[in-house]
Amino acid sequence: PPARTPPAAAWIPGNSLIEIDVIAAL
Repeated sequence: PPARTPPAAAWIPGNSLIEIDVIAAL
């Protein structure tokens, strides 16, 4: 699977897709 970005990246505006990915990983 693709490497996940640090959770902090989820709070950067515009990274909503990453935020969803992080939430799904919980």
